[in-house]
Amino acid sequence: MMRLRDFVNDVIFRPDRRSYWHPAHFGLKGEGFSCAADDGETLSGLVIQALNCESRNARGTVLFCHAALMNLQFHLPQAAFLAQAGFNVAMFDYRGFGGSAGRSRMSTIGGDARCVLSWIEESPWANPNMSLFGQGLGCDAALQLLHRVPQRFQHLILEAPYARRGGWLRERWGPLIGDVAARAVKIDEPEPEVVLAEVRTPALVFYPEHCTFVRRGQRRRVAESLSGRAACVEVPGAKFLGIFGTGRTEPQARVLEFLSHHA
Repeated sequence: MMRLRDFVNDVIFRPDRRSYWHPAHFGLKGEGFSCAADDGETLSGLVIQALNCESRNARGTVLFCHAALMNLQFHLPQAAFLAQAGFNVAMFDYRGFGGSAGRSRMSTIGGDARCVLSWIEESPWANPNMSLFGQGLGCDAALQLLHRVPQRFQHLILEAPYARRGGWLRERWGPLIGDVAARAVKIDEPEPEVVLAEVRTPALVFYPEHCTFVRRGQRRRVAESLSGRAACVEVPGAKFLGIFGTGRTEPQARVLEFLSHHA
């Protein structure tokens, strides 16, 4: 079972250590950091500084949980608009991604996010106005963290969350392979739909119209778990990770208005 679990996790996660984007590409400044995961493995991160702001004068700090593809540099275009609008953005790599040591598993991504939050709280980037932003698998990491500290975050923004891990794998890989994969990655953390039904943090959930990461069944379950407490927005014509990283977009404006309204 252990070998099967490792194989499934290796298929789910797609890490690399290549160089992609840097804050300077977006007219921004960044500061790297490292912190220790629960088992002592070193996690690597980057704080993108709010444009033309000292840390204490920023509008808030956003903890960004990327989609577990390549590494955090690959996802800089997804988060740059937040820093350009005056928010500090803390990004990090899960174990095995970018500069982080170890090996990623479904059972460790939430713990990685908790360790990064602990680092932020002891750093100059701590801010009373804290927000969580997750995309793809990063939604699961963000929701696991939110379940542990539901009062710490004032806003939750998600792109393409699934409702249940097993249901997501079955919809993606079919009933036979999906069933095997679902048993292999079962973890002792609440399912995303359970967290979404319990928390009272204001939330904004986006789904690209042409999303291949999460199928329709899981989207419906997420919408049901929100029970009208949060906006669930389908973005016409968009693909996964194509909502926030391509110039100025209406979803970006909606996120910034959401963060301002609930601040």
